[in-house]
Amino acid sequence: MFLITIAAIFAVAQTIAFRQEKKLADTLGPVCMGFILVLYILAFFKILPWIDYISMPVLLGCLFSLWRDGQLRSTAKNALTIQNLCIVITLLLLTWSQRDRVAVWWDDINYWATDAKALWALGGFAGKYGNVAPDFGDYPPAVQLFKWFFLHMSPHKFKEGLGFAGYMCLNFILILPLMGRLDELFASRFAERFDDGKVGVKVAKNAKYHVDDRRLISKYKVKIQDSNALAKAVGEQMSWQRIALETVFNMIACLCLVLFPTIANIVCFEGTCVDVTMGLVYGMLLWGVWDKDMAHRTFYYIRIGLYGSVLVLCKSVGMEWALFAGIFMLIVYRTRKRGERFDTASVYETDIYHALFAMLSWVISIGSWMVFCLINRRVASLTNDGVQMVKAKNLQLAYFAKEKSLAFLEGFALYPMHTDKTWLLDLPVLAMIVIFIAAVIFMGKKEVITKGVKRQLLFFIVFTALVAYGIIYIGHLTIFAAETQYSTGQVMAISISRYGSPFVLGTMLLIMGIGLNSVERFDGGRPVTDKVVRGQMQTGTLKSLRFVYILYAVFILVTCDWVGMYNGLTGYREDVSKAVADRKTMIDTKERDFIDALQYEELVAKRVLYLKDANDLRWVHNAYINYEAAPIAVVYNKISADTGADEMSRILTSSHALFVYAEPVDGTLETLKDLCDDEFEFGRLYRIKPDGRLELYYETADK
Repeated sequence: MFLITIAAIFAVAQTIAFRQEKKLADTLGPVCMGFILVLYILAFFKILPWIDYISMPVLLGCLFSLWRDGQLRSTAKNALTIQNLCIVITLLLLTWSQRDRVAVWWDDINYWATDAKALWALGGFAGKYGNVAPDFGDYPPAVQLFKWFFLHMSPHKFKEGLGFAGYMCLNFILILPLMGRLDELFASRFAERFDDGKVGVKVAKNAKYHVDDRRLISKYKVKIQDSNALAKAVGEQMSWQRIALETVFNMIACLCLVLFPTIANIVCFEGTCVDVTMGLVYGMLLWGVWDKDMAHRTFYYIRIGLYGSVLVLCKSVGMEWALFAGIFMLIVYRTRKRGERFDTASVYETDIYHALFAMLSWVISIGSWMVFCLINRRVASLTNDGVQMVKAKNLQLAYFAKEKSLAFLEGFALYPMHTDKTWLLDLPVLAMIVIFIAAVIFMGKKEVITKGVKRQLLFFIVFTALVAYGIIYIGHLTIFAAETQYSTGQVMAISISRYGSPFVLGTMLLIMGIGLNSVERFDGGRPVTDKVVRGQMQTGTLKSLRFVYILYAVFILVTCDWVGMYNGLTGYREDVSKAVADRKTMIDTKERDFIDALQYEELVAKRVLYLKDANDLRWVHNAYINYEAAPIAVVYNKISADTGADEMSRILTSSHALFVYAEPVDGTLETLKDLCDDEFEFGRLYRIKPDGRLELYYETADK
């Protein structure tokens, strides 16, 4: 059934591309954003698998609408392009490359992989107190939902690699618009035309051979009078040249897109780092705001609404980046109102009401999630810590604030964002900001943008950089004050690049988008309407487009992390067995007995309290237990001989658990016996009754 859903996604994207005069590379991303929002709605009702049944009428509806308009055949023909085939092949290769992947990154074990496993098992969001990662209860689910779609391709067995495949495919799909104009190079280079009344030969602009070229006639062994045969021979030659070149260039472009996120952070190939995905969504939102002259009005505002709605559902901090995007929309609106056009002649006048309506969808998306979290008591520990700090008006700085500040400066200015040593350029954040500023100044000098727009862009880049990295810096001195591992520049660079990746990736996508949208102006400001003459692009514009694409490709290839990509796509297989073995060592015999005691259907999506010895300081094990136990929610508390009956009752009540399990702890047996209707035994599962008393669950389950 999942194949029908995939077909529906591509059918909707191709239908929109045909009707909006776009390409699949331009529309697949927004369609996937809408797909995530549909999954988001279904997840509230725990009916995520219904998406396969909903997709059937959607697919048939697309086909029928095209057939009714007599465009079914032409749309199908337009879909079978080399670029689209390269996109599909890349998606298949990414999925295949992750088939053996297992979760090893700490944040995956702690939340991202654990939550995705629960979604796969439950088919939606857990109810009250049923969240499998209580410390991250209010983390929004957008990326998790796309991972669920891939995980549900194996409905009866949980395959971790499918989650990683969904994550990587989503990142790739998001930045496909960078390939949107690539085929224009070949459409111009090999534009075909007939010269009726003369020798009937297919020639292309800048073709190597001409009609009277004796070498061509000799090569194909035809007489010059046999114009039809000559036309067929040259046409076939040019066709194969185009296919070969277009295939090579599109595959190189796909490789660049896969490598693109590693410029800012390599964690996207070590785990399912949502910050990177959030950065790509943020970048496409900024580009979508800028792209008004290149899009129809309806498509323009719907796209903004979709990207913004998913952005705020990527992570709690997504609201910060949505705010930046809102500021950028204001800049664009004010600039257009003053008549300072960003690129070419405006087709539509910006409508502030449509923009506000699009932004309202962002508020509805994050508002619905916050209400859901409030009703179901899903509050992240970091959120709670932050609220407590604000309430107490006591923002305690780390006692080694000076050391952390120096480490932050080193990580910001000296250490590469992807943290690996590569064969060419390893750029720190500061260098990337300088490149952004230089790129805007260059476009202003080439009159791609006006002086007023140049000032506005420079202000926006500097402002967002100061605010974003300022928040990261303050966070390390306050909320993350206990994270002592960030006291060196090299380790701090990992954190800076991860949490700052939305700025780097988003700003980079915006600048690249400006370059692609305004490529005609590199050649003297030709308007968009003049870029095509009888199917052929202006010679200067063609050179500018070629220059832009070569510049982008070279920049990506020399600044990305090849080593990290290799390890993330295939190198990880060398350590899979060791990773699985290491993960098993994080759960000892007593903890394994606890997991074995949870093999009851009634416990699914229910909260279980695990009482551990207060002298056991191995809290890291808890994350691994949660991953193994999902979709059962497990919370923890520690007891000792000093834990009295009142304290024990408080622990049980405050946990909001329906079941409790206690491992052997000296001096606590009598206290637990007082709360139990029968004899209490360590290592057994008990139900917590409404009055706070304990009842042996094994016996009640057998009745």
